[in-house]
Amino acid sequence: MPYYGLNRWSRGHEMVINFFIAYFLGEKPEDQTGDGLAKFTESWLSNLPSGAWSTWILSSHDSKRFKQ
Repeated sequence: MPYYGLNRWSRGHEMVINFFIAYFLGEKPEDQTGDGLAKFTESWLSNLPSGAWSTWILSSHDSKRFKQ
């Protein structure tokens, strides 16, 4: 995740906007699984640099709107 910077003194972006879930939810329903989503989010969180923030965008003007 090089866009976060090498360390807290040479920080890149303070908060990276993560569109993965928005696009994941917009894919074919048969390709969406809880296991796939869990695997991605666990990987993302375990690779975040210390003290870094994450966002979880659920929908945008480029993807289907999120609804329950």
